[in-house]
Amino acid sequence: MPSDYCTRCDSEATLEVAGERPYPGSGLDNIILHDVQIRVCKCGESLLLKAAPTLQKVIAVCLAFKPVLLSGSEIRAMRSILRLKSKDLAEKLGVGPEHLSRIENGHEPISPQFDKLIRLRVALEFLESEDDVFRELFSTELLLKAIDEKRDEDQGNLELHISYRGPYSSAETDPLEFTFEQAA
Repeated sequence: MPSDYCTRCDSEATLEVAGERPYPGSGLDNIILHDVQIRVCKCGESLLLKAAPTLQKVIAVCLAFKPVLLSGSEIRAMRSILRLKSKDLAEKLGVGPEHLSRIENGHEPISPQFDKLIRLRVALEFLESEDDVFRELFSTELLLKAIDEKRDEDQGNLELHISYRGPYSSAETDPLEFTFEQAA
């Protein structure tokens, strides 16, 4: 069965450009996509994001620019995108797996030091990867500067708004634009 076939409504999906659309595929409820190519079937189910694997990684790096402390669910999503088991990430961060679990599940506050450590880990994973997409999208200097900024606790829910045309696009504009905005 082709990947652009919906088993729920028995229809083929069509390629659309989503204007403004939440992206639950990230595992987070605060990611909003703008002008991203998706496949949608008759029942409205989004079947495939054309650049989904790369988009997941882009989201993880964008979160490193978040102007306030990361949430536990954002840390869990970043770990998932890195394809690391919690015990493996905990070991890389020098903490116990129980400690990481409590943070990811919101049972323990995130310290500014832990927040910075997570952001550095993500930067290290992606900026040293063999994937040229990240070197084209993110300046190492700007990312490290963003990681070094002092952050306060979140004063409300911030949404990450992403306009990402990805490696499949022939758009003449910047392939990535993102902002953090207060949730409505």
